[in-house]
Amino acid sequence: GTAVGDGGRVKGVGGGLKDGEDDELVKLRREHLREMTRLRCEMERIKKEEELHRLKAESEKRRKEKEEAEWEEARKREILEAKYRKQLARELPRERFSAEEIISMSSSSYSADEGFYIFFDFVTGLPQRSFQATLVYGFFDGNAPRTQPRSLHLMDTEEDGLLHKRVIFATRRQFLKVPAVPSLKLLVEIQHSVPNIVEDGKETAPSFQTEPLGWTEAVV
Repeated sequence: GTAVGDGGRVKGVGGGLKDGEDDELVKLRREHLREMTRLRCEMERIKKEEELHRLKAESEKRRKEKEEAEWEEARKREILEAKYRKQLARELPRERFSAEEIISMSSSSYSADEGFYIFFDFVTGLPQRSFQATLVYGFFDGNAPRTQPRSLHLMDTEEDGLLHKRVIFATRRQFLKVPAVPSLKLLVEIQHSVPNIVEDGKETAPSFQTEPLGWTEAVV
């Protein structure tokens, strides 16, 4: 039968749990909940540590990639500068001037008879399809041309990273009998030769066409 004691608590139902056994079950359940809570906290801690480790690893990887890219860029600049100096050495005169002579020449008044030199160094950032490149230039007094357009020799391009090419001119041009006109300016246009597109899959000898890329001006 069923006996109801004080407070309406059910006791001793046909072979059911006794008071001591009921308390033990509650205790086990509480311990189980505490253990589950502890495990969840431990899992969260491990998850956060793994995420932190991943972020640190990615940050270290980006740092190394940046250092490698900077080192590679510095190496390319050194190679470019060495190549430029080597080519420029063939263009420059053999004379070497002292510091006093250089200061004297730079402070002396301009002579139209002697004119001046313009050094053309290099151009970077050319598109990958550039095969050769040149500079076309001319002098203008305001909007009026003072000289006929001239150009440098076409020079082969070379790789400049993964996406671009560059061309090294490393040459100079002397301009004589140029009067000192305040409004005199130099216009320069960069042009490059690119391969023609082959249509209908026909195999023909490679041909190239010259295209302008951009221009700039500088006050002389």
